[in-house]
Amino acid sequence: MKERGLVMPIKGHGTIVRGFHNIIDPHSGSFRADVERAYETCNTQVLRQSVTYANPMLAEQLNIDVASPCYVVQLLRTISGQPICYQSIYLRYETAYEINLDQYDLTHLSLFSLYKQLGHSMELCADKSLQAMLCPPEICQHLLLKQTDPVLFIKSVLHCGQDIIEYNETYERTDLRPHAYRKNFDFKLSLL
Repeated sequence: MKERGLVMPIKGHGTIVRGFHNIIDPHSGSFRADVERAYETCNTQVLRQSVTYANPMLAEQLNIDVASPCYVVQLLRTISGQPICYQSIYLRYETAYEINLDQYDLTHLSLFSLYKQLGHSMELCADKSLQAMLCPPEICQHLLLKQTDPVLFIKSVLHCGQDIIEYNETYERTDLRPHAYRKNFDFKLSLL
């Protein structure tokens, strides 16, 4: 896999699955939908929803200028009271403004369903990279893990046609995650 360029080992971080381009199923496309297809109920807690300003990394991911406004949504997903997923979603400010995002209760509505309401779902695609890693200290408290526990780290950039809509960082627990949740990813990750 390394020789074919599919994975890249990084000292101290593990083996990273290189980015891939994934067309989003317009009938799904969200973590919540993946969970519900596995016959589970996913509850969402909104930890933060506000305007922030892009640091150099965010500016690069969203293709905006440094210090430009963007909208951040931080979510904690739980199943049967157990935290399963922590997400930080950064939207281009004009996308959040077009959706009028601050008027929606994201505990009961996904961002993907809002994109569908705008008629963008058929044009959505995501560039994703996945990495198995140890849980970062700032995420441990949310997922009830230790720094020695592994998580699946997913970075994605969501496009609508040629335009970038959002950048998303997701940390998923690996000990509670049924295989059906991420069934579209037919490869395995391992820590070195």
